[in-house]
Amino acid sequence: MNTLKTTMSKIAQIEQPERTDLAKHEVDLALAEDLRKAEDSLKTAVLNASAIERNFEEAKKTLKAEANKSRLLMEKFRVNASELGLDPTKNNIYKMIEAYLQADIIKNLK
Repeated sequence: MNTLKTTMSKIAQIEQPERTDLAKHEVDLALAEDLRKAEDSLKTAVLNASAIERNFEEAKKTLKAEANKSRLLMEKFRVNASELGLDPTKNNIYKMIEAYLQADIIKNLK
């Protein structure tokens, strides 16, 4: 009987499956939330950049229009001053408009 017990015990040990440990996977939910916030911030930045670009284009159009008006005024002023025998380049307003039109930002408008 003792042999039977020993044999059965050994058979039971053979048939037992080996212990399998499952791998651990931890998920940091804060990291997922941070990624979502970063994505939202990026979307907001893109929208803001688009709005800035539109405002910039509108400002360029306004500057072009004002520069063209200033050129016309300078030409009229030059003609009127010449008719009166005056030198327009000695007038302070004329000098200010000329300086405005010589500014890099105005000269580089496209």
